[in-house]
Amino acid sequence: MNSRGRFLLAFVKKKEYLEALDLSDNKLNGQLPSNFGNCSSLKVLNVADNKLEGQIPVEVEKLKKLQVLHISDNMLSGHVPSSLQNCKMLEILDLSGNSLLGKVPQWIADLSKLRILVLRSNNFQGEIPIQICYLQKLQFLDLAMNNLSGSIPQHLSNLSTLMNRTFTSSVSSELRYGHYYKEEMHMVVKGHEWAYKYILSTVTSLDLSANNFTGHIPVGMGYLKGLLSLNLSHNHLTGYIPHEFGEMENLEALDLSCNQLRGRIPETFADLDFLGYLNLSDNNLSGRIPDLPHLETFEPSSFSGNPELCGPQVHEKCNFDKSSNSGEGKGEEGEYWWESWRVGMGMGIVIGFASVIGVLTQSGQWRTRCYKFVDNIMDFF
Repeated sequence: MNSRGRFLLAFVKKKEYLEALDLSDNKLNGQLPSNFGNCSSLKVLNVADNKLEGQIPVEVEKLKKLQVLHISDNMLSGHVPSSLQNCKMLEILDLSGNSLLGKVPQWIADLSKLRILVLRSNNFQGEIPIQICYLQKLQFLDLAMNNLSGSIPQHLSNLSTLMNRTFTSSVSSELRYGHYYKEEMHMVVKGHEWAYKYILSTVTSLDLSANNFTGHIPVGMGYLKGLLSLNLSHNHLTGYIPHEFGEMENLEALDLSCNQLRGRIPETFADLDFLGYLNLSDNNLSGRIPDLPHLETFEPSSFSGNPELCGPQVHEKCNFDKSSNSGEGKGEEGEYWWESWRVGMGMGIVIGFASVIGVLTQSGQWRTRCYKFVDNIMDFF
């Protein structure tokens, strides 16, 4: 369908029986009509890729059976209306590619059935509300290309679906709504946009790229074993790459580029058997790139922009200092061992000296022998 003109619902007869309305990829303009509330049976509303403007009407709350809402790639503005929280049946919410502003709503947590949340390419600001971390069915979260700031919540590790991929027990990997509508989404994974339809229910992704996040990468992210794609690129993240990332056994794509990460690439990357896309470029990583078979398959661009990295992948020979400890964990372990050795030696000397003094002060005979021994040595010299 390739229609143009203002958005009208008057042409729909018996709107109360309408289950799915897909007007995506047209040239519709004007505002979203407020009489959507009359479509009481509507489960799917897809008006993506048009030229709609204005705000999302508050009357959307009347769509009590709505499961899928696509309003992406339009020219909508303003805040996300709080009335949307009354659409308790929502499983897919895609508001990407607009000019929506304000903070990511805390009431998102009231949409307990939400599986896919896409808010990328808007003007959202502030921190990620911790309430998002308790959406137990969430399998796809895309907040990329906004103005979000603060630290990445530690509680993201509470997303149970991303931890266990419990949804894979479903008989079908399609997402069907109504009698005829099959869900299809275009998602940015592995640096490219892909269309997912027949395997959509098995796709898991977390994309927080192109924001203003600061601080360290939460260690708990490493426990999201069901995650297939993780993108934290183009932020201001510091610290080390967590060793726990090696626990993400199903990870296929990892992008940490354009941050301020330092230290060595963890040896635990050896456990990422399915990793097919890796981008660690433009950070402050150092040391030898681990000698792992699948890391040798990536192009030099995956590691570029890290002047202190060395190894065959970047055509940079490692000197003794760089190659002596190939993992950050080993470096920390060696430093800890050396510090422990120095402390132990110091304590040994103190205890030994105290023991000698104790013996000398308590025994006149030993004290006399000690003095004679010292005199003999002095006479020798």
